[in-house]
Amino acid sequence: MSHAKRLVLASSSPRRRDLLAGMGFDLDIVHADIDESAEAGEPPAEMARRLARAKAHEVARRHYAGCDEIVLAADTIVVLGGDVLGKPADAADAARMLGMLSGATHTVITAFCIVNPARGTDLVRDVSTEVTFRTMDERWISRYVATGEPMDKAGAYAAQGIGASIIERIVGSYTNVVGLPLCEVSLELENLGFRVV
Repeated sequence: MSHAKRLVLASSSPRRRDLLAGMGFDLDIVHADIDESAEAGEPPAEMARRLARAKAHEVARRHYAGCDEIVLAADTIVVLGGDVLGKPADAADAARMLGMLSGATHTVITAFCIVNPARGTDLVRDVSTEVTFRTMDERWISRYVATGEPMDKAGAYAAQGIGASIIERIVGSYTNVVGLPLCEVSLELENLGFRVV
């Protein structure tokens, strides 16, 4: 079993970077350049899985073809009543999403893909977490949007930031809501020969 903890993260997300760095991984960070548009009629979990796989393969193909490197990518989406809430387009869109989520329970789905070009490894998993928000009034939402925190987050909030103050309950993985289900990712990496500890 390998003692190496070097990993390629196919993501520009500082949340994913911080989660993995906190576990001691030495990271190469490469942004994946893909079209993240939804496909018509695509179920949310399948969308997240497709995008995670596309990100991992794009980075592996572009930078690590034939290399014995493990590439990890992920995609996080927020689902409310069957509607997928991605990253807000602007402040008004962020306020709209937060208004929809106010006082409601939604699902956060993060899919992750692990690829090793040299070994032919290609696995995809998804994890779901239920998140319940307290009720927010329009003034609070406006102040929160003005902080800028919601602007690059699926569902327009950050569970590890100011957004933590509106979360009444989480059922499932907290790190999944942040952007990467560490328990499940760690298990798969250990199965591939990584020693997390």
